Amino acid sequence: MNIAAANRIEEETQTATVLLEHIFFDNPLHTLAVQGGWFRESSERFTHNPIGSSTGAQNSPQTVQIDVNERLLDGSPNPFFGRPFIGATIPSRFALPIDRDTYRAQVAYKLDPGVRSRWARWLGKHQFSGYAEYKDLSARSYQYRDVIVSNHSWLGPGVARGAAGAAAGGLPAPPNVATGYYRYYLGDNVGNNLDYGSTAFNYGSYTFNWGNGLTGQFNREQVELGLGAANTAGTGNSLTVLKTRGVILQSHWLDSRIITTFGWRYDQRYSKAPAAFRLLPDGINVDWTASNGWATGDWSMAEGPTRTAGAVVRPLPWVSLFANTSDSFNPAGIGLGMRFQVLPDPSGKGEDYGVRFNLLDGKLAVRVNRYKTTSINSRNGQSATFGTRMYRLDFSAATSMAFVLQRKATEWVQADAAADGQILSAQQLNERVAGIMKVPVSALAEPAFIVTATDDIISKGTELEINYNPTPYWTMKFNGTEQESINTNMSKDLSSWLEERLAVWQSIIDPITNRPWFTERYENQQSAAAYLEGNVTRGLQLARAMEGKSRPQIRRYRFNYSTNFRLAGITDHNLLKRFNVGGALRWEDKGAIGYLGVQQPPDIVVELDPTRPVYDKSHLYVDFLVGYRTRLFNNRIATTFQLNVRNLNESGRLQPIAADPSGNPTALRIISPRLFILSATFEL
Repeated sequence: MNIAAANRIEEETQTATVLLEHIFFDNPLHTLAVQGGWFRESSERFTHNPIGSSTGAQNSPQTVQIDVNERLLDGSPNPFFGRPFIGATIPSRFALPIDRDTYRAQVAYKLDPGVRSRWARWLGKHQFSGYAEYKDLSARSYQYRDVIVSNHSWLGPGVARGAAGAAAGGLPAPPNVATGYYRYYLGDNVGNNLDYGSTAFNYGSYTFNWGNGLTGQFNREQVELGLGAANTAGTGNSLTVLKTRGVILQSHWLDSRIITTFGWRYDQRYSKAPAAFRLLPDGINVDWTASNGWATGDWSMAEGPTRTAGAVVRPLPWVSLFANTSDSFNPAGIGLGMRFQVLPDPSGKGEDYGVRFNLLDGKLAVRVNRYKTTSINSRNGQSATFGTRMYRLDFSAATSMAFVLQRKATEWVQADAAADGQILSAQQLNERVAGIMKVPVSALAEPAFIVTATDDIISKGTELEINYNPTPYWTMKFNGTEQESINTNMSKDLSSWLEERLAVWQSIIDPITNRPWFTERYENQQSAAAYLEGNVTRGLQLARAMEGKSRPQIRRYRFNYSTNFRLAGITDHNLLKRFNVGGALRWEDKGAIGYLGVQQPPDIVVELDPTRPVYDKSHLYVDFLVGYRTRLFNNRIATTFQLNVRNLNESGRLQPIAADPSGNPTALRIISPRLFILSATFEL
């Protein structure tokens, strides 16, 4: 059954390309050519993925559940009792339009003085190209939610219907009833099994049953379910202009015994944030006049060069030595630090060198390569992970977890205002919430750019590749790698932000429960303290301890061997010679899946020991194939039948991928049993 059948994706793209080329001259001495082009792309993508999508719905579950409630909250029998379902909290719909224009100009020149005179060969043969490119990219993300759009005494106009627990679009947040939890039932209550896939529901009039389960007083009334705007700003919106220019020069010296390559590129990135998201007074529709523009003021700008240099030297016909070095600038989108400061753009350095051998009249080729790359100010390292998780504790736009401080503070302020008979404006609401959280009011709005943190990542290793074809009928290939990954220069912003916020978090008292917010388990979920300990504190301490050291999670060694043999090499039998057999061996080294704790049970583990990783063992995988090649229909169609068996030695198992501080597996991956694939290929 397709339990995600309710999901919908619709995409439409229009493209246009204009390319002009002209060759001014082309003769043995030199060639000059130019090229100019324009590329236009305009696309719209509509998505509604309530089932199993991390971006389509908040807390979207991955498993089928059974409705175990015999009665509804009002005491009436539950008509869905015993039926299987998939649930989705606040499912969202997205419209994602993109407009992209690219302009490119390129010139190429080739010079070979050796065609004029013998001595001129020493001047080498050279190829030069220069290019310039201009890219203009406008991307938008419009978010909508399934909400109650009709007006009621408990849900009137003037609130942001599509907001999820916080003010949005310049209007106050609605009560929780405005957005819902939806169940997609997948069968009857017989057999506890699935009978059909999920289906989308229609907007329209529905009976809404609400009341107080403690007093038994309930009301029934008709409500209108429809689509309400949730956001049109945030990290999915960007206006970016990228300007690039560069040159490449490749030269062949000494009859191509020495080949040098040099390249230079300069990138300039200009970015703007979207205008503030605004709703119309009905709280349902977008105020497009205010929302569909871009922020005023100067463009955010970053620029930098990328340089490469490489050489290949052939001292002997069967030996090649090579070396390359580069530094790069990556004009990524704008990223914000924990205090919403603009982060530097990522950059990198790389170097590699090695040797190639071509032996036994081309039957044996051996290549050895040593490399080292350094990613500077990377947003893909451990710091980014911890930064994102810390941000979730405070701000509701980042997650739907029940303890999020912005969401709870909003509830407290709204309850306090209701008790005093006040109706707060969005500005008043935000000011009071910011006061509780001890952050600027501007921090409550969804940031225009992603909030993250940076560190440096060093990757280095050695690669070996051997290709050996002892006969035209037998081919073999072997490759092996030794690799390391090292995190360095972790963001200092993380520790200072955590220390600063921890003092705030621990000081806040929930005025409704009169208990500390930090340790309260809202909606029977984990507390903010437990989330911080399990997802940030222990991991951040470990990452600090491992800074500058090779990460044991990376499997250091990997080896692969594959071969294929055609029986025509040993027999002329009309049937047997059409067969080929082969296979592969794939081996990977052990890899860490966790760390033991410094403390031992029954003590509570509050710190992980970086010197005691918990390893998943090494693995060997075996593949096999057999093929048969023939011709069909009076030799007119070449046909190949092939049977592949992947993971021949696997019977199916669970492989640990994470372990707790006691060394026990906490997550496992299903390793499928051997897979048989039979394919047929026809060639005219």
